[in-house]
Amino acid sequence: MVDIEAKVESVKDQSHSLYIAKQANSEYYKDFLATAAAIKSVLSGKDFDKWLVEKMLLGDKPFNEKQYIQYAVEASLARFFIDIDNNRVTLEKKVNPRSDKDVDVQFLDDKYIYNVEVKCPTFDEKEKSEEGDSLLVDIWGRLPDRGKNAIDSISSLLGQSSSTV
Repeated sequence: MVDIEAKVESVKDQSHSLYIAKQANSEYYKDFLATAAAIKSVLSGKDFDKWLVEKMLLGDKPFNEKQYIQYAVEASLARFFIDIDNNRVTLEKKVNPRSDKDVDVQFLDDKYIYNVEVKCPTFDEKEKSEEGDSLLVDIWGRLPDRGKNAIDSISSLLGQSSSTV
């Protein structure tokens, strides 16, 4: 069985979120250790070692932040169900014999089987707009008109109709 702390310490790419969090002794790192312990309780030793390398990216490959975020969200969801009852949780469960696809978490309730697949949004388009020569207008909070007044105000400043902004 692998030593989690040693695995984090030995990553080649020190820009890895877990490496940085461990160096800072942050709450994020402590929460990761608790999540890893929960996941370890439902996986075999071999599968847990594989999870650390493939899902938590604690191997020799360069750190990929977007991929890591996807897997970290999956791990958080798994921990949520494991904390309810680890005896009723299966990770990476194949539910269709005609497909190699699986669900991230399967949780067995008294009457139901819950198959949960996590999908994180990609922010590629948002990043492209921020890097380009553009004006980005974000409306945060609850606005009954969904920002129409703000867009109308900007449009009038630019001397354009709001439909062209």
